[in-house]
Amino acid sequence: LPDGALSQLLLAVLTGCKTAATRDNLGNLVYSITQAIVDKGAKVAVGFQEELLVQAAFYFDERLWYYLTKNGNNVTAAVYFAKEDTEAKYGQGKSGDPVRVGDGTTVLYPARWAP
Repeated sequence: LPDGALSQLLLAVLTGCKTAATRDNLGNLVYSITQAIVDKGAKVAVGFQEELLVQAAFYFDERLWYYLTKNGNNVTAAVYFAKEDTEAKYGQGKSGDPVRVGDGTTVLYPARWAP
């Protein structure tokens, strides 16, 4: 993709194992797809540094979108709250270690498109 190709994207959520990993299984540095999406112009992206259970991934996504639509929470806060809820339900360390890349102050409510 050319630079700026994703400039109209406010948020990308990459729900999958190691979508934000910066090292492979051998410890070598890698370029995460989450970072790549922001580098191509998206305002913010959420990915996971570790493996995660399918059920925990679904639950995290549900909680993330819940928090993104409540009380003007920004992406950083929504990721934090969704991770806390997921680990409370599935156990410490079972959330896949979600991370936010890009502008975490982004608020998605009310709905709009990227400027």
